[in-house]
Amino acid sequence: MPTDDWTHARRVEAAIDAPRVRALHRPDTQVIERPGWFQIVTPSARGYLNHISHSRVEAHDAERVIDDELARYRRAGVTATWSVGSWTAPGDFGARLAARGFAATESVAMGMLVGPMSTPARVTVELVEHDAQIAAHMDLSVRGWSMPEDQRAPHEAMMRATLTKSPRLAFMYNALLDGEPVGTAALVLRADYGYLMGGQVLEGARGKGVYRATVAARLDTCRALGVRYVVTHARATTSAPILERIGFETLFRSEVYAIDPRA
Repeated sequence: MPTDDWTHARRVEAAIDAPRVRALHRPDTQVIERPGWFQIVTPSARGYLNHISHSRVEAHDAERVIDDELARYRRAGVTATWSVGSWTAPGDFGARLAARGFAATESVAMGMLVGPMSTPARVTVELVEHDAQIAAHMDLSVRGWSMPEDQRAPHEAMMRATLTKSPRLAFMYNALLDGEPVGTAALVLRADYGYLMGGQVLEGARGKGVYRATVAARLDTCRALGVRYVVTHARATTSAPILERIGFETLFRSEVYAIDPRA
């Protein structure tokens, strides 16, 4: 698709659609999808892979839907998140979730046309392919995301499964600062655009261009595959300012509501 075809409306559409990811799921992940609705439930995961990204329901039915989904995640024994934006209905859905105890954080949908990007000489980024890189990626995930040790094995199995899929839709990366692994990132191909996910840098390595290098590596992958545009959903207080400095444009803002239904 020529870059001229990436109108603002198309960019927003891609960012809204991006979370409908199927490439990074576990064997027990359940996908619930219908018009206006996209949800994943993964009993084996704790703090992720349990999310409602799209929800359009009638106002008179909203409270029942919230009750039903809280009960679903409570039965699964996991925490859950629920995204609310311009595509969500009814318009007061966020207020309804807040009234149930959901805590909101601001998310910024951002996008960028794919092109070359400079990176610091001290930083290298490797595409995860072999056992040693997988092990390093897992160690970084446990440290950077505070992943419980009992999540290591199922997360690694999910990673390995992505390496054997054809066509390959998901790519993982390790960032190294002076040869020391310090960060991770992921890229998922979504139709004709790329979705940047899971970027994190260990605290002691921040401010040295590592995060920028993970973005550059993913743009390189997209360029090699003929993908011309990328989107991401960034945290407003952490990665969004970095991405803005890199050259990403803000497409829209939304809220992500989190709750532990077991509480």
